[in-house]
Amino acid sequence: TRCCCGHVAETIAPKRQKRKKKKKKRRVRYLTAHFCSYQRTRLRLTQSLRKMKFVIFAYLLSVVWSRKPDGCGRPSIPPFIETEDRIYGGRVAVPGSWPWQAQLQLQGRFHVCGGSLISDQHVLTAAHCVWGTRPANLKIHLGSHRRQRREPAELVVGVHEICIHPAARTSLQPGLMQDIAIIKLKSKVNTTTTIQPVCLPENNEELSKTSKVFVLGWGATERSQGSAELKQTRVQYLSNRECRARGVRVISQIFCGGHIHGSACRGDSGGPVVHRNDGVWSQHGIVSGGPLGCGWSYAPQLFVKVSSYVDNFIAPYIDPKTSREKIRSICRLVSS
Repeated sequence: TRCCCGHVAETIAPKRQKRKKKKKKRRVRYLTAHFCSYQRTRLRLTQSLRKMKFVIFAYLLSVVWSRKPDGCGRPSIPPFIETEDRIYGGRVAVPGSWPWQAQLQLQGRFHVCGGSLISDQHVLTAAHCVWGTRPANLKIHLGSHRRQRREPAELVVGVHEICIHPAARTSLQPGLMQDIAIIKLKSKVNTTTTIQPVCLPENNEELSKTSKVFVLGWGATERSQGSAELKQTRVQYLSNRECRARGVRVISQIFCGGHIHGSACRGDSGGPVVHRNDGVWSQHGIVSGGPLGCGWSYAPQLFVKVSSYVDNFIAPYIDPKTSREKIRSICRLVSS
């Protein structure tokens, strides 16, 4: 007799052995039934585990990609990045080549700070840029290139509320403040050629010393209090150890930038510090300030390390599923 899962094959036996064979067949059937049941159970468990693994993988993938909206970090108009100019005096950016750049204006007239579009309804900026500001008095300009002149494709959006990091304190020295805030717009914005979000880094992702980091803004130049057009510069990434060696106290949520071809200055605060990897731009820093002034060759600039805040601050706030109770626990909310 040969047994297979699901059926029993029998051989013809003499009559005198009929009884014995029946017992054997029953035993075979009994053993076969148990063996097949075990196989089916194991198969079901294997299939369930595979499904579970797929669900877990899909969930983790969705968490990662929820921070990277479709089309983020890939400008339709390529930026000119082989530059040796400076924001403090600097090189004018190619119009529309940094489509996540936002401009914060008070009363719709006065340039206050920069910012960056990180989703279809959220702008990342420095906490000191929005400290003491009512949302009703603030306007966000997207797709802007000239500071005081409206572009044909420019979009001006009102502010619904502001989420300031609860550990932010303007009384602290530069480098010791958790200088980060998120602005929620009154309405969602559609992506265009000149309006697109920047990607966020992975949580606690670190840059290397060789990373090319670019700073953007409308800040002060050598000849004026503010640039008429959006400018850009490349700075050298400095570790906190190197920063402290230059006499600057910094917390782990801050990183420094040395002046290769220029520096950030007044009016650049809140703007993005971006890095390109495999053709995709991610925001690794927010311009926070500098301890000694603009364009000084020895004094490093101070940037908020965005990767320190992805999982515990940015992602929960921009997730529409997060409860208001949770949001109140991670934000100092300023509502309109």
